[in-house]
Amino acid sequence: MSGVEHTSRMSLPQALAVLQELTVASRVDEARRVLDDLLRQIALLRATEPGLADRLGQQLRPWQLRLAAWWWLPLGAGPVRLRRTQAEDAGFWSSAFADASFARRFNRQQPWAGDLAQALKRAGEMPPLDQGAVQWLVCDGAGERLGIASLTSINLANARAEFSIGFPRDPGPMRGVLASLWVFHFAFFLLQLNKLTTYVYSENIEARHNSLRLGLREEGLLKEHFLLPPGEYVDVLAMGLTRSQLLSDRRLVNLAKRRIGQVWH
Repeated sequence: MSGVEHTSRMSLPQALAVLQELTVASRVDEARRVLDDLLRQIALLRATEPGLADRLGQQLRPWQLRLAAWWWLPLGAGPVRLRRTQAEDAGFWSSAFADASFARRFNRQQPWAGDLAQALKRAGEMPPLDQGAVQWLVCDGAGERLGIASLTSINLANARAEFSIGFPRDPGPMRGVLASLWVFHFAFFLLQLNKLTTYVYSENIEARHNSLRLGLREEGLLKEHFLLPPGEYVDVLAMGLTRSQLLSDRRLVNLAKRRIGQVWH
């Protein structure tokens, strides 16, 4: 039985239940085929019942975003590429956070205590909107792992997310900037967010400098904002960047066009 024949026999609630079951099981390709079948049926329905077709289409729009192919596609080319996490990344991830200097600069939370390989595999397969986050490994052109980038606390209602990027070692000239530009492209022009925020530990002068270089603005010092191991309250600098601020920054717009081949407007 083909997917079209199968879904054509379902009510919309039944089809949505199938979509939910498939995505929870990380069977995203199958879920996308079911969604495509439903969209084709709605397109046929539009010729005879346009009002009903529009109402059904509206119910499927959240699924079109949730299952959009670009969530899983690699970002970048040449010297910098970003890809979703895999089980095989566990060794790099563990060694990065075992580096006290990196952990203190990037994320001082307790390290993952469970099956890290399984967690990274699942994070790389699941729809990010189900997790509220998307994690990437930053790699060079040969696939060597360089660092970690993410969008977390994804909030579509307010069109914002939290951005972070970190490298255990020096990634080489411009690679951190290029990787960040690709995340900006994803966040502002694929996901259509309006704002990115980031939190920088107050004593991390290098991260503050790099954030300013990427166009983020200082929005305030948050005193004793996080309680982190080994039990200390930590001050963080809140920084942010809106879509309009990004587009008004001609240096970044020109850099994106010249270095990653993306025209922002």
